[in-house]
Amino acid sequence: MPRPVKLVLSVIVGFLLLLALAAGALLLVVDPDDYKSRIAALASRRTGRSVAIEGDIRLSLLPVTGLVTERIVISGPAGFDGPPLARASRVRVDVDPFSLIQGRLRIARLQIEGLEIHLVRLEDGRTSWAGLSTAEGTKAAQRPAGGPLLSPGLTVAGVAVEDGELTWEDRDAGRSCRVREIALSLEGHPLGEPSDLRLSFASRTDPPGLEAEAVLSGRILLRPDGRGARLEDLDLNVQSRGSALPGGKARLELLTALEANWEEGTLRLDELRGSLNGVELRGWVHVEDFSRPAVAFDLGLGVVDLDAWGSTGRRSDSGPPGPGDPRAPGIPPLLKSLEADGRLRAGRVKAAGLEIDDLDLHLSANGGRLRADPVRATLSEGTLRGSAGLDASGKRAVPSLRLHGEGVRVGPVVRALAGRREMTGTAGLDLDLRSSGLDPEGWPGDLNGSAAFEILDGTVRFFGVPQSAEKTSPDQVNPFGETERPTPFERIDATLQARDGRLTNRDLRFRSRALSADGGGVVDLRGRRVDYDLAVRLPVLPDVWVRVAGPLDDPGVRVQPLRMLRESVEGLGKEALELPGSIGRGARSLGEDVTELPGSIGDRIKGLFD
Repeated sequence: MPRPVKLVLSVIVGFLLLLALAAGALLLVVDPDDYKSRIAALASRRTGRSVAIEGDIRLSLLPVTGLVTERIVISGPAGFDGPPLARASRVRVDVDPFSLIQGRLRIARLQIEGLEIHLVRLEDGRTSWAGLSTAEGTKAAQRPAGGPLLSPGLTVAGVAVEDGELTWEDRDAGRSCRVREIALSLEGHPLGEPSDLRLSFASRTDPPGLEAEAVLSGRILLRPDGRGARLEDLDLNVQSRGSALPGGKARLELLTALEANWEEGTLRLDELRGSLNGVELRGWVHVEDFSRPAVAFDLGLGVVDLDAWGSTGRRSDSGPPGPGDPRAPGIPPLLKSLEADGRLRAGRVKAAGLEIDDLDLHLSANGGRLRADPVRATLSEGTLRGSAGLDASGKRAVPSLRLHGEGVRVGPVVRALAGRREMTGTAGLDLDLRSSGLDPEGWPGDLNGSAAFEILDGTVRFFGVPQSAEKTSPDQVNPFGETERPTPFERIDATLQARDGRLTNRDLRFRSRALSADGGGVVDLRGRRVDYDLAVRLPVLPDVWVRVAGPLDDPGVRVQPLRMLRESVEGLGKEALELPGSIGRGARSLGEDVTELPGSIGDRIKGLFD
């Protein structure tokens, strides 16, 4: 429980219990309203705030003995405008009269209606709840560490809060949270034995406009020294809505046991079972320190379908944010202060049409540096091993990925990403990449590092090989022929270097029985442009040189006939033909002129860059 909320609630409960003590004494007098000012003064000293009882105090004898008072107000400190710190429209304290005869005070039920708590943090950092637990002369300040929470001889058998509301306003950060429709029911003696607990509320947080409804039930046992509590058979159901959530909504269901220590700032969720948006959840979570916070965990998930959750936003027409762009999200303070260590497993993760099985990773966070190391998974019958990180210790976050893959079947991966069955084979890959920022849409434009891949013994549809050529002679192959038959190959491999979003490749190789191809060039992910040369080599026939250049989403694909001629002439060695004078200069100036490939021929080459 956050410390400000704990402080306020403990003082409010202490204040109401103080009224209960006064109720026991007032039962022996005729007019309890005569003691209103004395009770208010006693409560003011208890809380360090001005307390007023604006309504009457009435004695009730039937059907139970007790006191009823209305309109209790606890003011905030000087300099805080707006509503008071706390107020209640009606408070009823039912007392067991036989306990008074025995020299004890047993509160059969404490009922609070219309409870409102308003917490404020100002721009200068001051808070409306500061000093509540250290008011001079209060019993809370004088109670020794580990002492009893309630006075000897005082017991509470039931507490009920109806139509409560808690408002938290952070004027410095420009955020607010309103928890309304609070209903609390506590039946039993929580200080001596587990008591039945039920809590429900609705909330809204601005920004980001997140709404939630929650219902919690279980059995609670409070420590007599007030330092903590244990909840058994805890059942929590939360339904949330908001644009910040994947798919705009989320539903959380949990069954667990909870043990909390307010003073040490610890929370333990053991034997955790539940689901989040239909994803099964098992394991445990321990919060070792609320102030940092420090978290340890071991969680297992079922099938996580990220595609079904949907996306929370769309790519801007102006492209992803680059370095220094004001649209780029800042680093949340929580990332810099979070300390975490734990294990996360998932049976299957579905994302972008891919299915990643048996995901197993170790997560750690310290000083703004988050790491998943090692990461193990299975993708399309192949194995993935590596690590991922997010360094948020500086002014700008730096995500990174190292990954080694073996035996990955290419067909399902290409089909998932491109929506077409363009390639088969078995792939291996090595990635060592890093980028900048927290927005995944901006990562390609800041990409740095290296990558390498090889694909063995597969087929590809980027080049057409007519069936007749396979049956006769490789000399008759037309690499741009229109055919639905894929081209078999023995190997495709390449290495890439990335610098500030520019991918440079000089060694793309394609080898098959009928033809081979080599390529090299640059893909600018930040400018979203490509400039790439591809040489297709055929038995006997001259090399076919193709240039792919222009916007990445619609590049021009053209053949270079004069370059083909020049390459053929250079292949003759020392006997190469040298054109004289202006004729040679003119030919050389036309050496890079290109002729656009028509129709589906160009489309096939574009497929390489899809």
